[in-house]
Amino acid sequence: QYLTHSTKGRIKFLTFTSFSFKLLLDLPIVFQSFSGFACRGVFYELVRCWDSGLAEGLHASRGLKPFSTTPLMVFESGRIRIVYRRFKSPVIGYLTFKIFDEKLSEAFRGVLLKGLEKVNLSNVCVRVVEVSVSTKDFEELISRAKPVKSFSLRFRSPCFFRRTPQAMLKAYPSRFSRGFSLAKSQFRFHPLPEPILLARSLARLWRAFYGGGLKLESFLGGVEAGGLVVSGFPGGIKSVRVYEHPTSNKWVSGFIGKVHFNLPGDLYDKSCAKTLDTLLRFGEYSHVGGGRTAGFGMVEYKPLEYED
Repeated sequence: QYLTHSTKGRIKFLTFTSFSFKLLLDLPIVFQSFSGFACRGVFYELVRCWDSGLAEGLHASRGLKPFSTTPLMVFESGRIRIVYRRFKSPVIGYLTFKIFDEKLSEAFRGVLLKGLEKVNLSNVCVRVVEVSVSTKDFEELISRAKPVKSFSLRFRSPCFFRRTPQAMLKAYPSRFSRGFSLAKSQFRFHPLPEPILLARSLARLWRAFYGGGLKLESFLGGVEAGGLVVSGFPGGIKSVRVYEHPTSNKWVSGFIGKVHFNLPGDLYDKSCAKTLDTLLRFGEYSHVGGGRTAGFGMVEYKPLEYED
């Protein structure tokens, strides 16, 4: 059952669902450069099996998609790693879909109840060993939040943000006052862990999929004023370029690695710190930045210090 609440006339759901697949990869598969694109294909194929109209409408939609996908991960040499191009078979693989929409969740449940033995991964039939389903409550994320003071965020898969025309005008006013123009359709990719871009991404996703319980405007204002800063790159970060299609030059550049952040004491606000803690825990499910549905922006949040 889904509990709901209304936000400005729209129905929002109080829970979201994760579907985790354990796969037996007994044949070699070579991906173009990143397995996340193929995993997104698996998602759409499963939805199409239940409701082709739902799959087509979702694919054609230009708004935020109400799901995120992990890239394929495999267990090798005692650890789980993300697959970019290839893996050594046979091996156990893992794939998770996080869904923030009732119809999509019901479609997945329907497919599973009919019996799902195999999925098509990059034109190779792969056996499904196990599927686990779990739900998470938005209100629980809010109620368990603590005022964080510093934290690390490990960007496990490539992450990038987009600067919109409005954000660019605000960030670089002198450039545009000197005659530079910016078309409404233009934006810029930003493959760096910019605090305000991270915060805006999380806030936008929260608004889209739940919408309540957090004072996002005051939170974003605090971050914009310098209330969240990068404090270090232990081990460094690096950029990764991946290609979606073998014959086109369509590529995406993102960064991976661990980043430390803190909330400066002179601008520290307890309420905003709790909001940030909520959003970062949510971000472990929603992913952050662009390309979430193709496995980009997967993060691991680790609080380092809370307010006493």
